[in-house]
Amino acid sequence: MLKKEKFEKNLINLDWEKFQQFSEGQKSSINFQEARLIPLLKTGDEGALTSIFLSALKLVKEYREDIFKEIQIPRNGKAYYLTEVEFRDVDQNFKGRFDGMIIVVVSKKIKDAVVFEMKNKDNNLDKEQVEKYISVLKKIGIRKMVTVSNEFVSDSSQSPLDLNGNVVKNFNLYHFSWTYLMTKGQILLFKNETNIED
Repeated sequence: MLKKEKFEKNLINLDWEKFQQFSEGQKSSINFQEARLIPLLKTGDEGALTSIFLSALKLVKEYREDIFKEIQIPRNGKAYYLTEVEFRDVDQNFKGRFDGMIIVVVSKKIKDAVVFEMKNKDNNLDKEQVEKYISVLKKIGIRKMVTVSNEFVSDSSQSPLDLNGNVVKNFNLYHFSWTYLMTKGQILLFKNETNIED
């Protein structure tokens, strides 16, 4: 019997079919769920919010293009929206999972990816957790992360956390407040001059 190959490499430029092979079976190297507009989780749960938000990006082109532009994600190619993402073989000291992830595939290869860390209600972002996530993401070649919470910043390229400069070096960290994301949606719904396709 052949030993199942472990994922211990750069995600960017990985063949999409290879990525899917790493996620097959009970002892898979990569584990995730597809984002659902109506998730099976408790309403208000961070996992449910992540799934609904990513589904909204998937389904509403105008909203997606606005957010993708802000976080510098390519708008060509096919985007995959995942939740509860685990990379089990990358770091033995890392037992966490990422709330959400968008992977952009062009010509059957992964060209870009961004991870989402969501906090709801009065839960604020945790500096140690975010720095650990960034360290793990760098190991697999992902250079983008978006944090979402009820904390405010003046620009999405800023973080409400005072992070270690060496950790965030050569890394793109963005932050949105829930109010900001809802306002963007309301502007599209009520004050837009162009029609929303869906």
